[in-house]
Amino acid sequence: MEKLLKAACIMCAIAATSFQGCGGDPDLMEMPLIDAVTPESASVGDTLSIYGSGFSAEEVDIGAAFSACGFSNRHSYRAAVPFDVTSSRMSVIVPDGAFSGQLRLQWSNPVSSPELFGLSPPPVASGTVEFDVIQHAGDVAKIFFSSAGYDFTLGSDDEASTWLLILFDGADPPPSEYFDYYVVSSGPCSGRALGVTQGVAAKGEGTARLKMGGAGDAGPPIRNGRRSRGTMTFPFGFDKKKRTEFLDVFELGSQGVTPGNRVTAPGAAADSAVFDVYADIDGSTIEPASFVSVIADLKYEGEHVLLYVDRQTDGSCITGDEAEELGRSFDTSIYTIDRNAFGSESDIDGDGKISILLSPVINRLTDPGTASTEGYIAGFFLPGDLLPGYINPSCTNGMEIFYTFVPDPMGEYGNVYEKDRALEVIRGVLAHEFLHMIMFNYSILIFGDGVNARYMQETWVGEGLAHIAEDLNDHTESNIARAGLFLADPGGTTLIHGGDALDERGAAFLFFRYLGDRFGEGIFREIVRTKAVGVKNIEIVTGMDFHEVFSDWAATLYLDGTGITADDRFSYSSIDIRSDFPPLGVLSAEGCSAFISGSIKSMGPEYILLEFDPGGLGGFSINSGDHSLMNAVIIRLE
Repeated sequence: MEKLLKAACIMCAIAATSFQGCGGDPDLMEMPLIDAVTPESASVGDTLSIYGSGFSAEEVDIGAAFSACGFSNRHSYRAAVPFDVTSSRMSVIVPDGAFSGQLRLQWSNPVSSPELFGLSPPPVASGTVEFDVIQHAGDVAKIFFSSAGYDFTLGSDDEASTWLLILFDGADPPPSEYFDYYVVSSGPCSGRALGVTQGVAAKGEGTARLKMGGAGDAGPPIRNGRRSRGTMTFPFGFDKKKRTEFLDVFELGSQGVTPGNRVTAPGAAADSAVFDVYADIDGSTIEPASFVSVIADLKYEGEHVLLYVDRQTDGSCITGDEAEELGRSFDTSIYTIDRNAFGSESDIDGDGKISILLSPVINRLTDPGTASTEGYIAGFFLPGDLLPGYINPSCTNGMEIFYTFVPDPMGEYGNVYEKDRALEVIRGVLAHEFLHMIMFNYSILIFGDGVNARYMQETWVGEGLAHIAEDLNDHTESNIARAGLFLADPGGTTLIHGGDALDERGAAFLFFRYLGDRFGEGIFREIVRTKAVGVKNIEIVTGMDFHEVFSDWAATLYLDGTGITADDRFSYSSIDIRSDFPPLGVLSAEGCSAFISGSIKSMGPEYILLEFDPGGLGGFSINSGDHSLMNAVIIRLE
């Protein structure tokens, strides 16, 4: 017997009326009526026949819509275009992602305001009829809510079934950062513990923001505490700080400074140069007091790069040959890979070169002895170097330049950095920061004409692509570690409302890696060259609503490599999420009636496994706060 899914809506009702008033002929504006749908249950991709009255093949603006619980906004239903239309019958295909609930006819492109275009608004939708979607193993259903308080039933009349529920909240973050939710699961069930499968970790004791208990246990969830940064290379908040301070520079107005034009031809670079270097991690990147001047010697000149080493660098840190090899690796590999993937950099000083400065000043930005436990600053790009007209002359070098630490095997400058490892880290930093330089060229210098930051990308987009740059240049270790922080507690990590914390960077890397695998790596260049920012940028380059993209990605994090589905939308092609990365944290219920409460960040996916025995339909309900916009992805696993 086919497995049926039924959704009962607690808080949704749409009245069937015909439009009167606001101009137009009511007889021409009436919505067709639905009498019946055959069959009453079907799978995604099956054909339905809708019977009623008032149908017309000429009514091309009328469509069918399916919703698990109400049609309260454009995210809450899935649309289908009718075909083979007669006066009393039309056919539709059950749309992808549909879940059991209701079906109606509606205006395909409603005008929300008659004043907007001087047009009369369309009629309200037809009445609704109940419709059951049959969900098979591997099918992915999506329910996009606009409020809380829904009950659903799952399961089978004759055999056991297992389901994955993915929750995420689409509302803007509340002051507390977290949204509370409550999931109540009811039998029949075996009472077995769920959630431990290959490559999937069950969240248990020690995950402070989660609470599990019996159905009557409704205590408040405990908030997540501060998570460890791990041992990766960027302390929380530095990029966000740079971004905030950079946005302030346009308030300062022009300082009347012009670039230095240091190099005029190949081989003409000076043997040494003076650079102003950011030297105070607690200071400002746009204040002279935070900078010191250093003299550096040219160690490598290539077609695209000039590499300098600070004269204060101890000879044990890096040799001339090592510096030359580092410069060559950027000149002949990183430069080409990043440019091909993302676009071109600026050349504000007209020398046709990018400078790289290795200096112990950067080492000293990390407190002594903390690199292995708190993270460390390995290098960066400062936007002020490309806007010398807006920055105090002591805070800008007026050129394309990256700054990195120096290897320090003896810990001369506060922390020990073994040479081979440090040189490899620097290569990853150069790939990462080159993306930022390229993106700055488009968003500020080209799109913003160098005078405003209107098109500056949001942090999560810039950092996600920068970590893709590392990946394209075969620097994967840190990306795996950052992704592991996210995968351990995905519901506690926001994808789009942060971008600078290590777990957020891990989420962004996995998201953009998914976009590249699904849409082709040319999408990275499109993102950089699209004027829209943030979520809107992703919607433009993918041609999809962001809820859809996010849901598909969230499902992929679990489904990839399981063999549950052969749908390419739910797999990575460039990485093996189950073999190459730490396991995904998944909640699981014990007992026939389980209560799970928790708190999740906006646009952070929470994974919950539910299992039901044969003999009837099990179910679950989702409850959340009045200001939340809880969404659910429901996957039949078996």
